[in-house]
Amino acid sequence: MLVYCTQVMFDPQRSDIGSLIGVIARWIGQKSKSYVTPDDLHSGLRRRLSDGSTANSVSVRDADSPQLFAVSYAHGDSSVSGRQWITEIGLRQATPDSPIECSVLLRTSEVSARVSAPVQASRPNVLADLVKKFPTMPGTPGIIERRLDESSARAFLAAIEDPRRETPFVIVSPRRDGSYVIPPLKLSSLMPGLGDVVVIPPGANTFEIANILGPQYSVWLGAISVIFPPRIVRGTQFIDAVRLLPDDLDTMTEQGGSPESEVLGVLTHRLNLPKSWRHISVESVSRELFRAQLSSKLAKARTSTDAHEYVALLEEADRELKDKDAQIELLKQDIDRQQTEIWQREAETEGLKAALSGRDGRRGASATDADLLSDLRSNIAAVVSGAPDLDQSLQLIARLFPDRAVVLDSAFEAARDSRGFTYRRDAFDLLWALVTKYWEALDVSQPDNDARKVFGNKAYSAKEAETLSKDGERRRTFLYKGQDIFMPRHLKIGVKDSVAETLRVHFHWDGNEKKIVIGHCGKHLDF
Repeated sequence: MLVYCTQVMFDPQRSDIGSLIGVIARWIGQKSKSYVTPDDLHSGLRRRLSDGSTANSVSVRDADSPQLFAVSYAHGDSSVSGRQWITEIGLRQATPDSPIECSVLLRTSEVSARVSAPVQASRPNVLADLVKKFPTMPGTPGIIERRLDESSARAFLAAIEDPRRETPFVIVSPRRDGSYVIPPLKLSSLMPGLGDVVVIPPGANTFEIANILGPQYSVWLGAISVIFPPRIVRGTQFIDAVRLLPDDLDTMTEQGGSPESEVLGVLTHRLNLPKSWRHISVESVSRELFRAQLSSKLAKARTSTDAHEYVALLEEADRELKDKDAQIELLKQDIDRQQTEIWQREAETEGLKAALSGRDGRRGASATDADLLSDLRSNIAAVVSGAPDLDQSLQLIARLFPDRAVVLDSAFEAARDSRGFTYRRDAFDLLWALVTKYWEALDVSQPDNDARKVFGNKAYSAKEAETLSKDGERRRTFLYKGQDIFMPRHLKIGVKDSVAETLRVHFHWDGNEKKIVIGHCGKHLDF
C-alpha cells in the first residue's frame, strides 16, 4: 500500500548530495542499530542489517550525467505480523548549480490478504531531519506558514481560485478559547512538499472571513479544511475542498487515533499517485545506470570497425527503451485525467448529498439517506399534484438550490403555522421564480428594479406600504450568520387578515455569497 510520497527541493548553495546521503545513512543506522556509512550507500549497499531489516541503494555519479541516488530501507512492523514498512529516498541533481530534488516514499508490503490491520498515514522522520538541517528552495510547499484574517481574506480567495495554483492549502481555525485541535507547528512538520498550512489566528473575525471566502472554503471553531488545486474537466474549472470538523477529530483522539494522520490521509489520498510517478526510486536510478552503460557501450561500438551488428542491436535497444518511456508517460497522463474526473464526480456526489439533506440544520445526524430520499419524493409529488404546502415548498427549494438559497428556521416555523394557506401552487411558483429568474438577474448584477419584474406588478415589494413601528421592524428582523438582518423585501399573495388567503415571504440578498436568505414564509406580519 502506498502510504506517503512527497518531493522537496534543496538549495544547492547550502547543501550537496553527499551531505544529504550522510543524514540518510545516520537515520538508517539509528533505525536498524547498525553501522551504515555514506560510502556504503554511495557504493551500492545490499545488506541485511543487525535488526533483520534490509537496505538497498544505487547511485549514478557520472560527471557528464545528472547525479542520482536512491535507497530503499525495509523493516517489519513492531505490532502487526506479516507487514513490512518500506521507506524509499531518492536524490537527483542535474548540474552542480541545480537544486537538489529529494523524493521520499513510504509504503507497506503484506504477506497476504489476511494482514488487514488498518494503516495510518505517516511521514518518515528522515524527511524532518533533512528539512531541519538543509535549507529548501523558495516556494517549496509546506515550509512557511501562511496567515489568514479578515484583512488578507480577499487576497487568499484569489490565491485559492488562481488556475495556476499547484499547492493544496490546509486551513486551521482556532477554537473559542484560542487553542487548535492540531497545533499548527505540529501540522506544518508533516507538510514539506505537500501543502501550505494556513493559520487563522485567535481573535480573527471568522464571520467576516466566511463572508469573503464563501461557505465552501470557510472554517471556524476548530475545524480544518483541505483545499485542493483547481482542475479543469471538460473545459470547466472545479476546486475540491474537504472539511474536517473538530468534534470528529476529538472523537478520533479519544478512540486512540491521530487527527494529524487524518489530515495527512486526506492529502496523500489525492497526491500519492501523481507524486509517485516522479519518485526517484532504486528501480528508476538502476534504469538510468543501465542507460548510461548502454550509451557508453554504444559510443565505443560506433568507433569500432568490427562491431556494426553490435551497434545495430544497441541502437534498437535504445529506441525500444525510449518508446516504452513515451508510452508510460501517455498512460500516466490518461490516468491523471481519469482520476481528475473521478474526483469531480465524488465532489458532485457530495454536493448532491448535501442538497438532499438540506444542510439547513433542521435534521439530526441520525437521518438516513432513505429518509431524505423519501421526503424529497413526497415533496416533488406534492408539487406535481399542484398542492404542496408551504413547508414542502421550502424544503424542496432548500434541497434543490443550496448554492442559491438559505431557508432559515424562522421561515420553516412560519410555514408550518400557515398549513391552512389556500393558494399553495401560487406560493410555490413565487418561490421557484425567486431562486431561478430573480436570482439569475441579481447574479449578473441587474438592479433590483429590473430583477423584480419577473414577479409581475403586484407580487413583490421592496418595503412595507405603511410605516413600521419598532415591533414591526423587529418582526421582520431575522438571525443570519450570528447577525440580526432586517428583511423588508417580500413577496405577497392577498391582503386580508387571513392565514388561509394571505402570504408574505420576507427575504434578504446576501451579495457576498450570492444567496437569497428566506427569513419568513407565512402570515402577514403586523406593522
